[in-house]
Amino acid sequence: MFESYISELIATLQAIPAEDIDELASMVRAARESKHTVWVMGNGGSASVAEHFASDLFRHGARSVCLTSNPAIITSISNDFSYDESFSRQLANAMPGDLVIAISTSGNSKNIIRAIKSLGKLVTTVGITNADGGELYKLVRKNIFVTSTTQDLVEDVFSIIAHLVCRGL
Repeated sequence: MFESYISELIATLQAIPAEDIDELASMVRAARESKHTVWVMGNGGSASVAEHFASDLFRHGARSVCLTSNPAIITSISNDFSYDESFSRQLANAMPGDLVIAISTSGNSKNIIRAIKSLGKLVTTVGITNADGGELYKLVRKNIFVTSTTQDLVEDVFSIIAHLVCRGL
């Protein structure tokens, strides 16, 4: 079991073009140097990755916000409006020049799609997804694909992508 997981992990990582990771690191670096905010979001396991990513970005000097970090905000928006607006309402505070990173295994989460659509061309958007990227792929400026369909492995690779981006800073 261990050997097959490691083999699949390595194959999945090798399928990601290195230049995609380098480009995302450059985007984050540019946001950091210009004092813009890097907003990160995800649901479920991707929310955990988003939390960790935002924390690492902060540790590397980037102004970062994870949209899942404040349960009072999320539940307030969900209760007063809709869970589908839980991220878009928070991103109403985004400024031109900010960077928004959406992490989603399906690329079809309604709250993420609504959030990205709400931004228009205001900020630079990036999706980190698996499979075909879902609807998110069509909406973001840059998408990084993880080719595996094994949920736990995909989330591991999402974390590795975040760590590689931070190493690139």
